[in-house]
Amino acid sequence: MVNKMTILHSSAARVKKHRDKIVKQGFKRVQKWVFDIENATIHEKIKLDLANYEATATDKELTDFALKQLNNLEGWK
Repeated sequence: MVNKMTILHSSAARVKKHRDKIVKQGFKRVQKWVFDIENATIHEKIKLDLANYEATATDKELTDFALKQLNNLEGWK
């Protein structure tokens, strides 16, 4: 015969385990929301920075050099 206290204890343990799992999943969901919000904020800041960006002569030279190297790689394939 199974002891009544053992059944109650194992039932309480299952309930606790289930609640812990639900809390953990909820915490992960909140973490994802926070990450998504931070990510969207960062994207907006980058868009604003790029909208106000003006290339200098040095930037233009580096960009031209990089594009030239990229074209050389593409032709090499």
